Amino acid sequence: RIKIWNAVPSIPIFIYSVCNKLKIEAVYQDVSTSSLYSSDKLKNHIKTLKDNGIDFYFAFGAADWYNSLDTVKAKVDIVKNYNNSVTDQFKAKGLIFDVEPHTLGGTESEVLSRVETWCDVAKKLYK
Repeated sequence: RIKIWNAVPSIPIFIYSVCNKLKIEAVYQDVSTSSLYSSDKLKNHIKTLKDNGIDFYFAFGAADWYNSLDTVKAKVDIVKNYNNSVTDQFKAKGLIFDVEPHTLGGTESEVLSRVETWCDVAKKLYK
């Protein structure tokens, strides 16, 4: 798996052959520019990945999202709305959250508390 943290239009064409050579099965990509959600560039990127046997996942995250259920739900809705607006050949496989509350620092108990809060937020997504 590979995580790409740049916007879709900047992905060089050789990335597809590199993924194939490295036998990469999934790409987690930050698509933080909302105008891309309905763009042909994103759809074609996903289709090209799928045509090469590579799953595409939206990747979202920031360390301070650990306690923000509304922010996380909004990102789930983006992916749901995107997938509902396209045919199967352009659908994302899913999404991942790169939320790392431990990177905010603090005492061990503060870090553990934030990680527990993030786990609670994640659990609420499934309800």
